[in-house]
Amino acid sequence: MSPLHRLFGKKEKSLNNTCYSESEFRKKLKIERSRTHRNSHEFSLIVLRLKPLQLNDKTKEKMIQNIHSRIRDIDHIGWYDKNNIGIILPYTSTAGVEGFVRSILQSITDLKQDIKYLSYKYPPDKKSITENAVENIFQNT
Repeated sequence: MSPLHRLFGKKEKSLNNTCYSESEFRKKLKIERSRTHRNSHEFSLIVLRLKPLQLNDKTKEKMIQNIHSRIRDIDHIGWYDKNNIGIILPYTSTAGVEGFVRSILQSITDLKQDIKYLSYKYPPDKKSITENAVENIFQNT
């Protein structure tokens, strides 16, 4: 195997590291927010709102694997809170988020879950998000 192939080869996915805990995810969110201020780029946050009574551990694991198979190396998946999965997408516009969410929802239709989602852009503008939502999502990170 050539040294370049080792450097730029297909990314390996570790099932143990596909979804951050709530506290780890909040740290990643805080880091990305700081990076955004430093580099003047934007990132998007998707929150998948799950119905807790319909999800067993096997279903959650399958859904996280489906999501993980569609993200880039710079994206992060984690528990936003007890019943919601968050996905941080650096350098992703609102249009990019819509395509990504459509892809995710199509990939998990076999799980037959009624999943709703919220998407947020950071830094926010008044057209894409309300001030109240900004406080809820980003203030306590």
